[in-house]
Formats: sequence, structure tokens, C-alpha cells
Amino acid sequence: MSLNEEDRITIVRYRIERAENAFLQAKANFKMGFVEVTANRLYYAAYYRSSS
Repeated sequence: MSLNEEDRITIVRYRIERAENAFLQAKANFKMGFVEVTANRLYYAAYYRSSS
């Protein structure tokens, strides 16, 4: 299946938004002392960003 340019842009924007949200969650969890959750959110932030 091949995506057109508009669909690709939509997907990339969605994944960047997911990455940014995961990063914000990581920062908030770190401030509360939840180190394991922080690591999880950072992992997903990197995952979403790298797949965009």
C-alpha cells in the first residue's frame, strides 16, 4: 500500500504529537519521583519520534 503525500504528512504530525505528549508526561512523572514511569515515557517519546 502506498500513501499519498497528504496522508504521510498527517501520519508524521500525529507521531510527532504523540512523541511530544509522551515527553511532557515523562517530565511530569520525573518531577513526582516516578523514575520507572519516566523511563517508559522517554522510551515511547523516542519510539514515536523515530517512526515519524
